[in-house]
This record gives sequence, structure tokens and C-alpha cells, in this order.
Amino acid sequence: MLKRAFEGLGYCQADYEDAARAAVWLESHGMRGLELVEEHWQRLGKVAGGLEITAIDNDVMTLDARGSSMLARGRSIADLAMALLGQEGFGRLKVQQCYSRMAIVPALELCAQRGAGAVAYWADSKYQHIATIDTKCGTPDYRRMQTKPRHSASETSLDFACHEQQQQLESILAEFADGDVRSACACHVSAADMKTHYQAAIEHGLAVSDDLLATLSATAETILVAATEQSRRGAGEA
Repeated sequence: MLKRAFEGLGYCQADYEDAARAAVWLESHGMRGLELVEEHWQRLGKVAGGLEITAIDNDVMTLDARGSSMLARGRSIADLAMALLGQEGFGRLKVQQCYSRMAIVPALELCAQRGAGAVAYWADSKYQHIATIDTKCGTPDYRRMQTKPRHSASETSLDFACHEQQQQLESILAEFADGDVRSACACHVSAADMKTHYQAAIEHGLAVSDDLLATLSATAETILVAATEQSRRGAGEA
């Protein structure tokens, strides 16, 4: 349903598959992915352009997401960071002009599956958000820190890095957070918590609100076409 709805919004195949996958991953791991989709539905309908490299400075590649949601761009961020890892021994990205930044969390798992640890950091006017993963665990860990960041926080930027050495990632994270990574934790979803939520989702399924289901259904219907005799003959057995 999510794939059809995102297609109805005008997303290309790769983007609507990535967006649907990220939303379901978040929801099934206790990270409220469907709530994120519902909250940002109006913005998601304004399909943005792709990622654009705007600068490479001090081994950090800066990207302009041009108003994109991380639901659709998270996988591309991980792919690009891993490509840099293969070339430089590490991958560091700064993504600007993006939203739904929580949707970067599933991308960490992609890095771990390819043999690298990863970290994502973003901040807003109230919190610092830190997501990490190492290859031994293979499932992300997410923390929301109470202390405001020391620098002026941008609510449309995101820092992402991957490295094969966990110690190096911890050093990079300290740079992202201006050294303040030990503040009081307002919310912690550990890797163990995520695994528990995922197992529960497998056993019991996911709850979808009636309002969101109605919105997705209405949008998905826009891609349906009227049946013809030829299409019925080629549809196969019911």
C-alpha cells in the first residue's frame, strides 16, 4: 500500500520502494514510521529533486537534498557513504535541506550488512539525535539527548559517517556533536529494544490508523487504470 501511495504522489520506482521500505522498517522496530509518514504527508506530496554534491572539504562531502525526505534518500546516503569508504577508507557526509531525518536510521543497517559501522547525527531546537550501529550487533541504537547542542542547530541538516573501525566512528561522532555526546538521555531505543519490537511485529503485525489507511488508499487509487478486455486476458488466474 505504501509503495502504491508513494507512486501515486509521483515518486519513481526506486524512490517509492525505498520510502515504503524505510517507513515499514521504522514502524516494525518501534520507531513510529507510520506516524512519520502521516505527520509529513503533505510535504511528501511535493516530490523533490535528487541529491546534489555541493562541496568536498576536509574529507567531508556536502550534499543538497533539495527538500527531500530521508524516507526516500536514506538508502542513497548509505550507498554513497560506503562508496567513499571504499575509496578513502571512511565515508563522511553532511546532508542539507532534508527532513524526516529519523528515516536515516534504517540506512545504518545497510552499512553494517556491508561490514562497516555507521553513525548519524542531527539536531533540532530541543534535542540532539544520535543513531549508531556496529557490525557485531547489526541493529541500530538510537538516543535523543536532552541538552541543546552548543552550536546553532539546523533543522534541515544531517551528518552521516561510516568506518570499519568503531573507535574512529566515536571520534567522528564527537566532532558532529561538538564533543557533547554524554548529555542526559531523554529517549533510548537500544538494539535489543528494536529486535524485540521487530519480533512482535512479525508475530502480531502492524497497527495502521484508519485515517492513514484512508489517505494511502485514496492516493494509491490514482495510479489505477480502467480494465480492458486485453488486460483481463493477461491478468492470469485469480
